[in-house]
This record gives sequence, structure tokens and C-alpha cells, in this order.
Amino acid sequence: MITHHTLAVYGTLKNGFGNNHFMRNSEYLGSGITKGSFFMDEYGAPMVFKEPNYAPVKVDVYKVPDRDLTGPIDGLESNGSVYNREVTEIILDNNEEVEAWLYFGLPKFQPSTPTPPEEEIYNWGAQRAAS
Repeated sequence: MITHHTLAVYGTLKNGFGNNHFMRNSEYLGSGITKGSFFMDEYGAPMVFKEPNYAPVKVDVYKVPDRDLTGPIDGLESNGSVYNREVTEIILDNNEEVEAWLYFGLPKFQPSTPTPPEEEIYNWGAQRAAS
């Protein structure tokens, strides 16, 4: 029997972006936002930090086989050395609340002066997806 995990992604693993092929064995559950507010550094590779009072983050949510999450996806995200994968609450677009793994950037990579988002929700890649 295959174990699955719920994973929320906000960067290049999202549908339509370069690393989405890592999700090929996964079931897309929908899009949503983080229930909590965080800081997202959107320049270069996007990183979310546990800095409250910024904004929710737009995510795609997947049901991912354990072998993919703990193998290639954790490897891509450098889990433990660049990002830490932690459980957080997500509100799907249909208002269902789920708990999902989310990759948070390690504090040593956080900019010293975080800038607030230009919109009410961090939505990395929205301009590209719209064009």
C-alpha cells in the first residue's frame, strides 16, 4: 500500500511551471491559500518565511506519494538545508480546510528587511500565468 501526503506548493512546482513534472504521480486537489499570513521573498526562487502579519500565500495542493515527497521533491527543495517542510493549514478555493506540508525557507535566507506584498495575497507567477 502506498502512503500519500498532502503537499501545498507555491513556486516552480505549481501547475504550468518548470518543476511541475515532479508532481506527475500526484493527484491535484485544487488551489487555495494558507490560513496563516507569512512573508514571501518573490525574487529568484520563491521562499516563504514564518514572519506573521504579511499575507496569505496562494498554493496548489496535491496528494503526493511518499516515495516522491521524501525522495525527488525533498531533494529539489533541499529539505533541511535550504527549506524545512512543515505542516500548515490551507483553505481550498471550495472553503474546505486541510493540513498540508509546505516548504518554509530557513531563517538564514530571509531578507533583513522584508517587503510587504503588492497585493493582498502572495501569488508567485501570477503575471506569467495570466500571459
